[in-house]
Amino acid sequence: MNSLIIFAVFVMAAYIFQMFLGWQQLKDFNKTYTMLRKLGRVAIGRKSGRIKSGTIVMFAVDENGRVLKASKMQGVTILARFQIWTIMLEKTSIILTSIILL
Repeated sequence: MNSLIIFAVFVMAAYIFQMFLGWQQLKDFNKTYTMLRKLGRVAIGRKSGRIKSGTIVMFAVDENGRVLKASKMQGVTILARFQIWTIMLEKTSIILTSIILL
């Protein structure tokens, strides 16, 4: 019975830790979105991964559809954070025309 209590405490602690890390990831998403929103409209895209890592991208877009700044979060765990997507920034001639801008 004693080992069952220890196991239950361990499972609850792991669940609370996961909730905390998920909250941190959501905070990072909101911070990145706010930063990009100050530059202009923001386009958000996602590709979920079942076995491999999923990806969320955010683009700050001006009124002409040109990408001003891009951020990407890619990973399989809740430890993934947004990073500036410099590959996208080097291609400043890219114009987003076929997506819905928020």
